[in-house]
Amino acid sequence: MSSQPRGIKFNDSETTRFLELYSMEKVLYDPSLEEYRDRDLRAAAAKRISHELNIPGFGPKEVISKFKNLRSSFCQELKKISDSARSGKGTDDIYKPKVFWFDQMNSFIRPFVQQRPTQSNLVITFFYKNIWYSEKKPRYQIL
Repeated sequence: MSSQPRGIKFNDSETTRFLELYSMEKVLYDPSLEEYRDRDLRAAAAKRISHELNIPGFGPKEVISKFKNLRSSFCQELKKISDSARSGKGTDDIYKPKVFWFDQMNSFIRPFVQQRPTQSNLVITFFYKNIWYSEKKPRYQIL
């Protein structure tokens, strides 16, 4: 069993600072950059962030892991917005993200997160005008 903590819990100001630093390191999230494909440059950028934050036990690997977790939560929030908009609710009733950092992250990462159609394995069978129909229901997944 490892004696190392599973993760470091950030307070609001640390999360804000983390996202501020991450947003300045485009090499970590912009796949259109040639440098994005260079593992050493990405590692150096993560090291700069961990050095700047100066939190014991929070190194470059933790920077990458922390961002993956935040990006995952961000995508879940986007899906909630999308689902509520498609549900036919009025504009006042569309889901509003609960996480305080959503707008900050949205300001730099949104162009790199796309919604894509996926194929569901759910087959819908129905009877209409004396004919049986069977079709796959489309669904959406956030990248």
